[in-house]
Amino acid sequence: MKIYGRKSRYRGADIEKRLARELRARQGLSVNSIAKKLNRSVETVRQWTMDIILTEEQVDRLELRKRQFLK
Repeated sequence: MKIYGRKSRYRGADIEKRLARELRARQGLSVNSIAKKLNRSVETVRQWTMDIILTEEQVDRLELRKRQFLK
């Protein structure tokens, strides 16, 4: 029985985490949209990005999208 190395599994998760953080910080995407793009749970993405502070412009854009969605 071959046991697959953990390095490749974690390396993939590290890449996804880095991408999630980049999407949140640079593009200001919502946690939900990042989770959908990466096929990860919202909670996982939230944990990966919880220390990222969005700009006022990014927050305004997210709030606008939320209002449009709720109409």
